[in-house]
Amino acid sequence: MRLGILALAVGILALLFATEAEQAPTPGASAETTAALRRGEWPAYAGTYASAKYSPLDQITAANVATLRIAWRWTSPDEAIRTTHRDLAPSFLYEATPLMVNRVLYTSTSLSQVVAIDAATGQTKWVFDPGVYKIRKVATSLG
Repeated sequence: MRLGILALAVGILALLFATEAEQAPTPGASAETTAALRRGEWPAYAGTYASAKYSPLDQITAANVATLRIAWRWTSPDEAIRTTHRDLAPSFLYEATPLMVNRVLYTSTSLSQVVAIDAATGQTKWVFDPGVYKIRKVATSLG
């Protein structure tokens, strides 16, 4: 009887620890951020406010990476502006880290615009253009 109770207790503890391990949060991430990362979102720069740079997603593996295909391509609204303002120099010092929340990507452009993009289709949802290029100042962004 004691052996049965001990086995049951060990089993319950193992189950508790296994459940806890499955739901262990990403270091530096709140429970909300951890849940967002599990949904495939990237809610903060570098994934979390602690800059974890980790995604728990496991759909892409060494076995299937060669089968990946381009889902969509996106053209920055900068292209239309540069077409009409040929005197704007290209911005070579520009990098952006998009955020993804609720299936929407948010990013900035080389002309300091902020854009929302539907993550499933690549369609631009909205653009905020502060007009920085109009005063001939092109911002640089390295992150």
